[in-house]
Amino acid sequence: MIAADNTLKSTEELKELFAAAGVDLSQPVIFSCGKGVGATLLKHAADQVDTSAPRYLYDGSFYEYNKLTSHH
Repeated sequence: MIAADNTLKSTEELKELFAAAGVDLSQPVIFSCGKGVGATLLKHAADQVDTSAPRYLYDGSFYEYNKLTSHH
């Protein structure tokens, strides 16, 4: 996602990265990650490529999500 000069890669490079990962940016996507930080970069990069579909960011951690959704 990040170029050698610490900026986002070009739109074409980002498109290729998402496509290679099997992410269809024409569909709604929910971004999440272990601590909620990395998903922010992914969502921002996806928004630079295509804004036609809704994108969501869960900025909590998987641990937190599990606590919220587990029924003990």
